[in-house]
Amino acid sequence: KSLSRREMEIEKALFQGADRHPFLRVLYRPGEAQAKVASEMGPTSQLDAVYRQLLSEPLPSQRPLEPLQSAQKAPASSCSTPFSSLGAAAAPPAVEPVVVTEPVACVPEEEILRSRLSREEICRIPRFSSYSPGEPSKVLYMKNLSRNATVKDLLPLFSRFQENGAPPLRLRLLNGRMRGQAFLTFPTVSQAQEALELLNGFLLFGKPLILEFGRSGNPPS
Repeated sequence: KSLSRREMEIEKALFQGADRHPFLRVLYRPGEAQAKVASEMGPTSQLDAVYRQLLSEPLPSQRPLEPLQSAQKAPASSCSTPFSSLGAAAAPPAVEPVVVTEPVACVPEEEILRSRLSREEICRIPRFSSYSPGEPSKVLYMKNLSRNATVKDLLPLFSRFQENGAPPLRLRLLNGRMRGQAFLTFPTVSQAQEALELLNGFLLFGKPLILEFGRSGNPPS
């Protein structure tokens, strides 16, 4: 059976989505449609059932909002050789450091020696012409890091200095305006000195890693 003009308008409004919902309410008259369905069976009556279902549902904007689930705190992935990382500096100070528990493969010392600049070569770079490592301390200040460098790139370089049973090395990689810098705290001054002597000038992503001794976790002035 062919549809009447009003029924065709209703069908058109139906397929144009929720923005035509008010127009559909004007076109559709439930009392009249029910009387017609009582005397007719066929495609028109089936379409009428669809109209009734659509009009009985609230608009998307009228549906009650589901409560948001509170974000769960991610568990710390804490290493057979403990090596803690504060990750990005944007994290609040109260956040506990993440402790790496998976084995970390160290970069071979031979490769480090082949892939680093000497102190003289570092001083030939204009921005580091007055380079000085500073007074020895437990904290190493790293700068000139590639923007692509992550904690995972630094762990294989420094994990060799983590001793079993000793306090974990603490690494903090900065971001934002301080991107390209990091701090690494060792249990002893001698370990920090050893790390600086081995890794200063190492080419990481094509950029020499510049190491200095830091004080209280702040970069030297």
